[in-house]
Amino acid sequence: MLATDTDGVMKMFTDAHPTQSNIHNFYDQMTGEAYDDFLVRINYSDPYNVAEAIFAAAPAEGSPGFGFLNTPRDASIFDIGQGTGILGKLLKAQGFNDIQGADASTKFNEVGMATGAYRECREVWFGRGVD
Repeated sequence: MLATDTDGVMKMFTDAHPTQSNIHNFYDQMTGEAYDDFLVRINYSDPYNVAEAIFAAAPAEGSPGFGFLNTPRDASIFDIGQGTGILGKLLKAQGFNDIQGADASTKFNEVGMATGAYRECREVWFGRGVD
């Protein structure tokens, strides 16, 4: 059954977390919209923080703050586990055009490509050794 709303995705996570053996099918059983809504509900902010770290200018010397890279807009970016492409969309809006992604979910790779932010999204299973 395809999870098409946030409650359906929440139930999937509470009933059975994704594992190395089922991650592909787990995420292919939900729509990208439902997954993105779920991320908002659980206050998942990592893509926004990572995007800011990539594009924001480094603070002036002696100022508090660290980790901002001021990455050139022509840099190649590889989004590991791109999911529905939130990070790619944020970076595209900041002028990055060479963004590639990889995810274990075929469906999420299709969703990522549909954003128009990625040059390529491919199926890669991270954490399973060397392919």
